[in-house]
Amino acid sequence: RVLQIMPAMDAGGMETFVMNVYRAVDRSQVQFDFLYHYDKPCFYDAEIEALGGHITKLTVRQDNNIPKYLHDLRAFFTAHPEYKVIHGHYSGFGMFYNAVARRCGDHDLTHRFACSQRAGEMLYGKHPFTVLPNGIMTDVFALHDPAARAALRAELGVQEGEILFGHVGRFCEQKNHAGLLRIFAGVSRRMPNARLVLIGTGE
Repeated sequence: RVLQIMPAMDAGGMETFVMNVYRAVDRSQVQFDFLYHYDKPCFYDAEIEALGGHITKLTVRQDNNIPKYLHDLRAFFTAHPEYKVIHGHYSGFGMFYNAVARRCGDHDLTHRFACSQRAGEMLYGKHPFTVLPNGIMTDVFALHDPAARAALRAELGVQEGEILFGHVGRFCEQKNHAGLLRIFAGVSRRMPNARLVLIGTGE
């Protein structure tokens, strides 16, 4: 069993990447369980449980109570010695759960992964790491429903003959919407019939 440590399992990029891997692995050989930092219902909860995964939800991102978090981590890792692999995501709390896991079960940091060279340099500095490309299951995007397409384009006010570009991502600095808009400005100069729709939550 591999323990995936995540803030939560909502429909973000990091979470979707993990679910794509989870769906594809041989679950008779490798099973994922999840430790969250939020105690709330999440987008992927039902699918995780249907695939055989267990979910434990802590509250540190809601109450910011680090002593309670450390106590909860110690209790969790003491009760679950079965985890041979811990895959930590979103490094903010890694200093806590890595240390507690190590003390409770002699786990140690053995591999560092990043989704790009620049992300790895930001996360790990001069430490060695491996870039793990974010594989996309392209077949799920190949379905075409003309009625759904027409309804969505009508809802967005996109006219026939206009080309619609879409971007799904949280509205925050890390997603680089400023760069996206600069690129689309160049696209729209060459293709005056291009339109752009941005989808996401965020600040």
